[in-house]
Amino acid sequence: MFLSVVVLINSPVDELNKCLNSFLSQDLKDFNIICVDYDTTRYDCIDIDLKEKLDVSLVLIDDSYATHNFYKVIDSINSEYVFIMKSCEYLMDDSFIRTIYANRTSSIIKLSADDNSKDMLDLSDDLVIKRNLFDLHQDTLTYIDIIKLLTSIDSVCSIQVTYNHEHNAFFRMHTFYDFLRHLDLLKRSSVMCDDRLLRTLLNLLVINIENIHVSSKKELIQLGIHIEQISDAYNQRSNYELINKYMTIIFNKVRHKYIETNLVNISVIIPVYNVAEYISECLESIYNQTFKNFEVICVDDASTDNSMKILKKYKHKHENMYILKNSSNSGVSIARNKAMKYATGKYILFVDPDDLVYNKQAFENLYKISENNNLDMLLFKSYEYDDITKQQSTSKYNDIQILDEFTNTIFKYDDISEHDFFGINVTVWSKIYNREFLEDINASFIPGIIHQDNGFFYHVFIKARRVSFIDAYYYNYRVNRRNSAMYNLKTGDKPQVNNHATDILVLCDNMLNTFITGNVYDKYKKYLLIRITNYAKNRYYSTSKYDRPRFYSMMKELFNKMITQYKVYDDLSLVSEENKKFFDDVINDTLN
Repeated sequence: MFLSVVVLINSPVDELNKCLNSFLSQDLKDFNIICVDYDTTRYDCIDIDLKEKLDVSLVLIDDSYATHNFYKVIDSINSEYVFIMKSCEYLMDDSFIRTIYANRTSSIIKLSADDNSKDMLDLSDDLVIKRNLFDLHQDTLTYIDIIKLLTSIDSVCSIQVTYNHEHNAFFRMHTFYDFLRHLDLLKRSSVMCDDRLLRTLLNLLVINIENIHVSSKKELIQLGIHIEQISDAYNQRSNYELINKYMTIIFNKVRHKYIETNLVNISVIIPVYNVAEYISECLESIYNQTFKNFEVICVDDASTDNSMKILKKYKHKHENMYILKNSSNSGVSIARNKAMKYATGKYILFVDPDDLVYNKQAFENLYKISENNNLDMLLFKSYEYDDITKQQSTSKYNDIQILDEFTNTIFKYDDISEHDFFGINVTVWSKIYNREFLEDINASFIPGIIHQDNGFFYHVFIKARRVSFIDAYYYNYRVNRRNSAMYNLKTGDKPQVNNHATDILVLCDNMLNTFITGNVYDKYKKYLLIRITNYAKNRYYSTSKYDRPRFYSMMKELFNKMITQYKVYDDLSLVSEENKKFFDDVINDTLN
């Protein structure tokens, strides 16, 4: 037999009958029809005479669009060529089969509306494929095998045909789970993917992205996990950047489409690590809010206590709570960055798992003020709660007294004097942020350091155009909690080698880059350089003998970068003589 026509049943019975009837008038009868469906319901409704006249049969698979199971169909084919179409399509030319027959010397025949691009295979077109091309893979044929096989063909015959069709019949992904299957195959094929095959697979994903509708936050998270796994699979490979680029585009397209119909008012982000003693109190302060249009995204950073068990208990009670997991302890920055990817609130509020939201009307008031004033960022006051003395107190820093003159006004960074700028509270949890604004400026936390709030704040603050400050306490910040990173840093409860000893240098580098690329360096350079040289000098002398050689080496590298890349050496005349001498001694290796 010359041709087997595979009809993927994807439409009501009347359209299926129309599709099959369009084959009755073909002037070449050397073909059969194989219908593919996940049950017999629609096939049983086909007229018996029609089945006999056209030699129609049925192959059942678990999903009528599960193209990775196509080998089940191939096994039933004994013809020379295979053509795949859908039941919503039909022929409009009595010589359709004969036209294909006339070009049977080619391994692949591309059906197109014109006669252009004869030597180029475009998988958005429908294809007639020679059956023996599949023989090499007949026992283990997968979707990847098919695409690899097709992309290996250097020359294709293109013919003009007339029929009512949808492009990409075989490769169309119709459901969210089709899309996930394709992603899984992309991950499993990382070892054998050359650039040509990889681009084909990625383009198929992009072609199908408009068909994919994520119906729940659970599905969005599922998609994100698949994409993370793909990036991991291609890590250390030459095409890693290409994969990351496409994966980011794909996830953002799906996410933005989801947000259009599933926007909430506030996303509350909580990084969680070994806080079983405190997390319930934190979550109660959130779920006791009078304002209810919010979601809670918790990221468990591989806790080893009962934190995860407590999170699951709250998730069972609250459908607006979502739990993400890190496979290993990665730090608060990576946890927050991960949660931001899945945030679908108009505004984002960061809460630490051992702290409390203070005042039951906090969410309601923060949302109302931000919305009424179209704010990028809103700052508010916070109490300190001492975990040892159990006393609540206030401080000049957490009261953000330096902004008192801006209370209830709209301002931005350059309204603040050079002297006061670096006195503003940088903590991430004493603000609420517009999510779209954060995404537009690519705001994220520096991974792996304990001073992550600083870098985030300066990047966000100098980009924000509408900022406000209110005289209200909406947060309880717990201090002197044992086993917290900052408590251990202050008290010395740390191992001989401190993995975070050089974090301050990473922050200094980040701050310089932020101010220079943000075109605000000239205005704030004096106090910025005073801050950086003070940080470096003071931390060097307070660093233990075990960490000092590593700190010195990294500090010298930073100082050289300040000279050669950032070109700020001449501006060091603005800092104290003591700090300038310290800088020069490090550069010249003359430090005592």
